[in-house]
Amino acid sequence: MSEKAIAWAWRQRAGGAPEKCVLMSLAVLAGDNDSCFVSRNALAESAEMSRSAVERMLRTLIARGLIFRETEAENIRIALLTGGAAK
Repeated sequence: MSEKAIAWAWRQRAGGAPEKCVLMSLAVLAGDNDSCFVSRNALAESAEMSRSAVERMLRTLIARGLIFRETEAENIRIALLTGGAAK
């Protein structure tokens, strides 16, 4: 868990409560490199949402420039863009 990532995620305008919930879940899972490797099902469980809802929230967070996603079969690597254009 990266306290820096959690503090960063808390300050972001994610687009709404569901998006913020997914962003905060990712921040809690993030390591010191501000990224995590997680299954879609685990992320859905953590955010208490359906898998399809999590997918929609991830697309919104990508569009807002808050995260970057790489997909490998069932698992995804998510990088929080803590140093990016987000404020």
